Amino acid sequence: TSSKAYFFAGLKEDAATAVQFREVGGTVRSYTAIPIRAEGFEINSDGAHSRPELTIGNIGNTLSGAIGNTPLEDLVGKRLTRRTTLRKYLVDGPGDATPPIEYPKVTYILDQLKARSPVSVTYELAAPFDVAGVTLPKRQVIA
Repeated sequence: TSSKAYFFAGLKEDAATAVQFREVGGTVRSYTAIPIRAEGFEINSDGAHSRPELTIGNIGNTLSGAIGNTPLEDLVGKRLTRRTTLRKYLVDGPGDATPPIEYPKVTYILDQLKARSPVSVTYELAAPFDVAGVTLPKRQVIA
């Protein structure tokens, strides 16, 4: 079975510990606030794909506890979906709607654990089609 965790880059401007956002179909999903910094999300039509970095606060094992004490190394290879919207489109906001109003979703793979310290963990992300060794049906992708 596959389990999912839902986070937003909270704990910055206000004391919100969770926000709610609608899924397609109207289901309300709760996102837990956790200190997150994401950098390097660039979209260009030529050249290499960007390899953004995701730094997540882990003071007192905040991240570890939120993902069920899964070892941080085990997250490498897992899929990350980045969803972005405006605050007014959150549940109970003035623009709350079904289906949800958001920018296009972007999916990445946690490609490597780049840095780890007592206060944070940093992963390098890769586009799903930019990961070496990916096997397509009856084809090997060589990077």
